[in-house]
Amino acid sequence: MKKIKVDIWKLMFWLGVITLFIWLLLKTIGIINTPLVIQLIPFVSAIAIIFGAIKHIGKFIHRVENGLLDITDLKVRVGKIENTIDTIKFDIHSIDKRVAIIESRV
Repeated sequence: MKKIKVDIWKLMFWLGVITLFIWLLLKTIGIINTPLVIQLIPFVSAIAIIFGAIKHIGKFIHRVENGLLDITDLKVRVGKIENTIDTIKFDIHSIDKRVAIIESRV
């Protein structure tokens, strides 16, 4: 059976969104009569949403930074390959000259 991985920050984000939506719906309908504790629910939900979003954005930025490091590494590797190809071209040109000299003597 496949194991489900739960990310606490995503869970906090979505619980905050759901709580805020339900509170707004109940407030609009008139079921909630705003005692102080109930008035604080949207603020707590908003804080949970903000923390969840910040954590998610931080992970995304980390992945982008890793991608940029990989691209930089690839650029260095491609530069080395280009240098190797230039060396091989020079060697082939030298060998071609030698073969031409040998062919002219034969």
